[in-house]
Amino acid sequence: TALLVLLGTGGIAVVADQWYAGVRSELLRESVRNEVVPTATALETSLRGRMALLHGLSSFLEIHWAKPDRAKDFDRFAEDILRDVPSVLAVQFVAPDGIITHIWPQAGNEQAVGRNLLRDARPGTVADFQRALTEPGIVVSGPTELYQGGAGLVGRLAARGPDDSVIAVAAVVVRLAPIAVEAGLENLPN
Repeated sequence: TALLVLLGTGGIAVVADQWYAGVRSELLRESVRNEVVPTATALETSLRGRMALLHGLSSFLEIHWAKPDRAKDFDRFAEDILRDVPSVLAVQFVAPDGIITHIWPQAGNEQAVGRNLLRDARPGTVADFQRALTEPGIVVSGPTELYQGGAGLVGRLAARGPDDSVIAVAAVVVRLAPIAVEAGLENLPN
């Protein structure tokens, strides 16, 4: 009987220990969830706000594409919509052949103009640009090394002509650091 009591007590101890380990794991998961979800939500909200700019830029290109001063008009439009968005490094339009044809502001972004995204060596850039040409929504690339230096995200959205062909791809280049700070994550690379 002593052996049976010992085995029974040992079995109960093992079951109780497993139960307690499960409770501890669930408490830890809940704690992590409570820490991560608000930060993830803040990051997503901040990023969505920046990427939403693409709808305006794409529509602008569709409306103004045939005008001879579209680049100057694009610059004025970009300056107006980006005045209060510090994490946007640049906006640009890219020809369907992958060449970055125009960028605003030009100061600090000169090295990006003329680059061919269809011959880009950065991981995912070619595939993401091709997706932007064919998919109806916004395509986000990154985090990636930016031509201007540092790490960032690039959102792209095709602008289409009256016959539904792609006339250009609007792009927004966003630095990671300001978005991270906005979301409470100050230690991300810039």
